[in-house]
Amino acid sequence: MDFIIEQLPVQSTIYMRRTGAYGSENYKLMAALKEWAIRKGLYEDSVIYGIAHDNEKTPPEKCRYDVCLVAAADCPVDDSVQRGEIPSGKYAVFTILHTAEAVQEFWASIIQVLQNEGLQFDTTRPILERYKHGLVEDGKCEFCIPLTDGYTLNENIVGGHEMTEDTKYILDKLESMDKKMESMDKKMESMDKKLEEVQKEVRSTQLTLENETNKNIQIIAEGHYDLTRTLDEALKVENEKEMLLIRVNRLENELRKLKERIEDIA
Repeated sequence: MDFIIEQLPVQSTIYMRRTGAYGSENYKLMAALKEWAIRKGLYEDSVIYGIAHDNEKTPPEKCRYDVCLVAAADCPVDDSVQRGEIPSGKYAVFTILHTAEAVQEFWASIIQVLQNEGLQFDTTRPILERYKHGLVEDGKCEFCIPLTDGYTLNENIVGGHEMTEDTKYILDKLESMDKKMESMDKKMESMDKKLEEVQKEVRSTQLTLENETNKNIQIIAEGHYDLTRTLDEALKVENEKEMLLIRVNRLENELRKLKERIEDIA
């Protein structure tokens, strides 16, 4: 896994923080900061950091996560954000694809990479997730692993005899990531089941439409046609009846006139 050693300067930031269990809410916080930056015209060519300050030893409800936008110290802010600062220091910077699979692979291999390169993790500073605007557009992100000044790996780790605090910290991160991925897998499985149920309901509805509703519509249409035809026939009979009554009335008038004439002659 390729990386570069980078000396980061002190960086002034504008940030948002949430406190609570790490998970999907962190993505919402990132989206909120991006929306704020876009409104203020600061998103173009921006650099955003994601910083998890706590590990598995911290109760979930007290875990802190920051999303930080690098900005000038005098940049105007409002009540929705805070000012902050990322301290300077040396980092091993890894560029990876911004996908769940790539992130999981990174966490699974980082300890071995540090060991192979003789690098020592600085436990006094948090790991930085860095999102440069250009890289994000290409579907990539960076992980900045803080290094001690000498960045020499403890010989006990190389020999495999003892686990130091930095290794424990990273293992805690790995365990946390595994739990999150397992949780995501369960959620995806649940969503797949729900989607399958929805698809079954849709198919059932389609069958109902085809087998019952359409048939019922046909029956109604046929009944309406029969009703119209019956009504036409009834109207026809009624018209004939009226014509007959008119003819009878005329004949009665004619008969009356004949009777009157006969009486006059007599």
